[in-house]
Amino acid sequence: AAIERFVNGATAGRGLDVKPHLWILSYILPPQTMEVFRIALKSSDPLVRKTVVTHLGRIPGGDTLQLLQEHQTDERDPEIRQLVEANISRLRKRETV
Repeated sequence: AAIERFVNGATAGRGLDVKPHLWILSYILPPQTMEVFRIALKSSDPLVRKTVVTHLGRIPGGDTLQLLQEHQTDERDPEIRQLVEANISRLRKRETV
């Protein structure tokens, strides 16, 4: 039930209301995390997208890298796109070490 609250909170709010839900999901990593992040990356709110990209940069794995690569071409905010590119580079380096 608690995970459902975080999932619902992460997909239902905007801006600062969503940030704590995304943060918690990025640490506990329930199976729904990547799908929630995929939905949040489509948000019209740049703060939500930036928060997701920031948290994705901490989560190792091919699913994370794939999600960032898919979002890279969709992101219209130059600052967030730069963060996406930096996280992709960082995750690729982790995979080769």
